[in-house]
Amino acid sequence: MTDHAEFQVPPAQALATRVREAIGAYLSGVADLEGASPLDRLVADVKADPSQRTYWSAAIIEVAQAIEVEQSGWWRPLEFVAVLADLLPSGLQDVLETVIAGHTCPDPEGRASIYSLMAELGRPPTARLLWDDQGLRQSAPLMWLDLILPMLPDLEMRQNLVLTAVRDGSFTIESFDQRRDDMRLVGGARLGDWLLTLRDAFRAADQPHFDVIVQEAFGLGLTAANAAGNVRTVPLKPVRIELRSARPTQRLVSNLKRSAYNDAARLEPRAA
Repeated sequence: MTDHAEFQVPPAQALATRVREAIGAYLSGVADLEGASPLDRLVADVKADPSQRTYWSAAIIEVAQAIEVEQSGWWRPLEFVAVLADLLPSGLQDVLETVIAGHTCPDPEGRASIYSLMAELGRPPTARLLWDDQGLRQSAPLMWLDLILPMLPDLEMRQNLVLTAVRDGSFTIESFDQRRDDMRLVGGARLGDWLLTLRDAFRAADQPHFDVIVQEAFGLGLTAANAAGNVRTVPLKPVRIELRSARPTQRLVSNLKRSAYNDAARLEPRAA
């Protein structure tokens, strides 16, 4: 008689099936009575049993390897699970780099998730790679901005990109409010100068709200300082970026974990 153990599904393979089922259910809009998605429940299950983490990590790699071109919408929920459950095995990096090199993820937001995972694994995409991804910049400018800012070695480059995003309407006062710590780092040693320049880029109607945020976050009264002539403004210059040797010199606080899903700790279902 054949040993029944021969027919048992390996643990990692069984868990990979659970990951696929959770992603599929999420993309179909499934949620429980409390509003939790299948991904929330999956993350909770992973955290509940640390002894299974090695198998879960192998499952994440297996699922990533099997994502087809037409399944580009899977990358964002996979990022959600991998980051929030802290399932970031080193073997995942090779899978991600293969996808990017092979141009097998046509969905810009899917690529943003791949870039974020690469950074979480310690080998972030280069500034040149991100700069050349104009599809992501056009379709999801805030995701693109969050990804590229820490890759730029020059403070003025970072500031100019933020100012350009404010003036084209993609970086709003709400975007600023959600990135207080990031904006402190973008300001560098001349934080007052930077915040005043950024304030001037916003619409006049948004500036009182900006002042409240700055007072709360930084303890600065920019309006009074400006009136007294204590803060020097910096004119906006055209963005000219030399990216050949750009490497991250400063990791913006939590920027790569803050995809749209993480603002509210939930994903909004979208088609696969």
